[in-house]
Amino acid sequence: MMSLSGQSIGRKIARNTAYNFVGRAWSLIVTLAMTPFIISHIGIERFGILSIVGAIAGYFGILDFGLGTSFVKYIAEYYTKKEYSKINQIVNTGFVFYFIFTVAATVLAYFVMGLLLRILKIPPHLWKEGMFVFWTGIVLFGCSSMMGVFAAVQNGLQRMDISNRLSIGTSLIGVLATILFLEKGYGLYGIMASNILVFLASGAASVLIAFRLVPELRIGPSFVNGKMFRSLFNFGYKMQTAKIGDIVLFQTDRLLIAGFLNIGLVGFYQLGTTIIQQARQIPLLLISAILPAASEIDARSDHGKMMELYLRGSKYLIVSSFPIMLFVAASANVIMMIWMGPGYVNSAVIIQILSIGYLVNLMAGMGVTVAMAMEELDYQMKAALITMALNIALSVILVMVMGFWGVALATTIALISGPVYFFIKLHSKMGLSQRSFLGKTVLLPFLGSMVPAAIIFAANLIFFKDAGYNGGIRGWAVLMIEFAVFAGVYAAIILKGKYFDGKDAEIFREHLSFRIFR
Repeated sequence: MMSLSGQSIGRKIARNTAYNFVGRAWSLIVTLAMTPFIISHIGIERFGILSIVGAIAGYFGILDFGLGTSFVKYIAEYYTKKEYSKINQIVNTGFVFYFIFTVAATVLAYFVMGLLLRILKIPPHLWKEGMFVFWTGIVLFGCSSMMGVFAAVQNGLQRMDISNRLSIGTSLIGVLATILFLEKGYGLYGIMASNILVFLASGAASVLIAFRLVPELRIGPSFVNGKMFRSLFNFGYKMQTAKIGDIVLFQTDRLLIAGFLNIGLVGFYQLGTTIIQQARQIPLLLISAILPAASEIDARSDHGKMMELYLRGSKYLIVSSFPIMLFVAASANVIMMIWMGPGYVNSAVIIQILSIGYLVNLMAGMGVTVAMAMEELDYQMKAALITMALNIALSVILVMVMGFWGVALATTIALISGPVYFFIKLHSKMGLSQRSFLGKTVLLPFLGSMVPAAIIFAANLIFFKDAGYNGGIRGWAVLMIEFAVFAGVYAAIILKGKYFDGKDAEIFREHLSFRIFR
């Protein structure tokens, strides 16, 4: 088999995207299958606590100064240049930093945990379980960050085949352990125990794999380097603003619902966001392998190739994002009834409110990735600040005015505002016309998705309002029919409008054949 170092950039991207697709498909299956099982064993309140743990862990992630975001970029760059000593410095410096970070986060969590439980209105009868889950979750988050520097070697060397196999293997451990512990009646304690098992397995494997991929890798205090820390920090702190913006967007809503409303509604909100976030991950697969490849292009100073990568990558991301997000929005009621059964209309509405915001946010994905590779981060920083400020202000106002729905609406408005600013600034810098970019990449996918989405949404309101209530077969039949109609109309509009050109056809023939798996 040809080594990855001997393959073209395009071949690497296609191969790694294919492996990421397999990994994401497995993750989607596990999430959709396990969520109803977990809720049936622990209830919606305890499920809300699990959701809150993720939000709090995200906020603790702010304390790392964005250092973790720099690992893949610099490992890819130094591996291309065969500067193995600097890879050693990255791994050792990153590990030591995250060790200190984990100790500090654990101590901080000890002092603030009780206050958080009161602010988030955790019911008194769930305090003991909530304390255990929060404490364990923070410690696991910190320890996973420590091991993340070894996992970054896989992605930095563009070995997504290995990282996805590892992810699937360790998730199997988590699934089996969760089923066993919940059937034995261990509840939240059992879920956290299964998470510990997954961490131990994935952490040990990541270390062994890193040494296999980079035989020159060494561990020792002599490789902890202050200059390397400053390089990682200078890149990371700029990305940290964007990271904080993401945390505010994707985590604060649950905290506000818990604080202003109740923990049970957090569970309903989490179910809706789970569907829309899983849908969001599908088109993101198209750019999931771009960062290390773009970093390689940047290391070679090939600016023409970088421009082509951005334009075509944006085109493929957008043509995939519109149908996925709008189909999920139009069929939200049917999806929720198939997945969870009756009684989750609130979650379906959350999907519909958030879908537009998530879609616009998706459209900027390629630009953000390329900007990271080129270390042009100012626009993303400012866009994140706009997004964050709007989301905080609007969320507090709208949750008091509109309640449950206000949080989702505030998030959607914020999700749209930041990317609009980012596009304006990035395209101005690159010399791209906004009208031309929208006309060539957005118009046809927009029209091709809105037409079938409107048809399906109306049909669900009129004919299929109760689809899925009396069993999964009817609901699945309705969903498959809707998918076929949507896909047919969308494909016809895209092909009739000649969205793809000859170069696209050449790329599809070259990179989407089964040869990518050889």
